[in-house]
Amino acid sequence: MSLFIPVLLGTTRDGRLSERAAAAVLAHGQTMPGLETQLVDPRELNLPDDGKTFRDPVYSDILARADGLFIVTPEYNHSFPPSIKRMLDSEGRELYAMKPVAIAGVSDGRWGGTRVIEALLPVLRTLDMYISARDVHFAVAPELFDSKGGLADEQVETEIAKAWDALVQKARVLQAGRS
Repeated sequence: MSLFIPVLLGTTRDGRLSERAAAAVLAHGQTMPGLETQLVDPRELNLPDDGKTFRDPVYSDILARADGLFIVTPEYNHSFPPSIKRMLDSEGRELYAMKPVAIAGVSDGRWGGTRVIEALLPVLRTLDMYISARDVHFAVAPELFDSKGGLADEQVETEIAKAWDALVQKARVLQAGRS
């Protein structure tokens, strides 16, 4: 049975390095047999916070189909950007529950988004998601990509592959359980 695991990009900021990181994560996922994936960019969603409208039907449909999520997000001031929190908060727990999630943190610094990953854990647990033990750290992100935006670090590519493998394994088990 095939799986659908979208890659959520965590920010709308101009010049976002996490866009390159998300492209690398997405590219690896697209090579995996039996896996369908797509990039979910918050710039393309309509998630107003006007007190009346909370959901984007496109995002709702993506989550309803999803067997798991792979979040790629930068670290802002030791935490997550409002864009990813807005995406996660736009839907009820029922569309997240019993689904696995992997996280890739992106940072200009040496810690590679460790703090954003830690900050997201309570949010994802509240949504009743199963958090993968495999994280990806895009540390000193400006140095990880070549002039064309491609990933130029084999170690990070290996970590992406391990994270996808762990996520897909959990997704298969949980997909069967949800059935």
